[in-house]
Amino acid sequence: MPTGVAVRDGRIHIALFGGFPFIEKGGAVVSLDLAAPETPPRPEATGLDAPVDITFDGAGRLVVLEHGIFDPDTGFEPGTGRLVAIEPGGGAPEVIAGGLARPAKVIADGAGFLVSQLAGPVVRIADCPGEAR
Repeated sequence: MPTGVAVRDGRIHIALFGGFPFIEKGGAVVSLDLAAPETPPRPEATGLDAPVDITFDGAGRLVVLEHGIFDPDTGFEPGTGRLVAIEPGGGAPEVIAGGLARPAKVIADGAGFLVSQLAGPVVRIADCPGEAR
C-alpha cells in the first residue's frame, strides 16, 4: 500500500507500507524514472517496518519514517516507530530517532526534522546534514 511520496533527481520515490496482515520488515521504498515511467520500479530500500512517509535530507540520504512493529493481538507496539536514513545507493538504515509513538508524517526543514505522531506530540529531531530539500 503506497503511503509516502518524494521526488528527487528525476525519480519519484514511493513508500510501500506492506499491508495487513502486517509482515515484520515487509515494507519498502521503490522509485520510478519520471522521464520513463513505463520502466520497472527500482528498489531503494527493503526490510522496513511499516514505512508511512519519506523525505530527503541535504546529504541526499533517503529518510524513512517507520510507523513501528505490529502485534496481531495488541496492535502497534508502543515506542517502536523510528526515523531512519539510508545512504544513496542503499545500505543498512541508520537510526536517526527511535521510540516514536505511531509516527505519521516527517518534514525536513533544514534544521532537522519535524515528526507528527498519532499517539504523541509533534517532535523536532535535530539531525539533518546539509540543507534539507
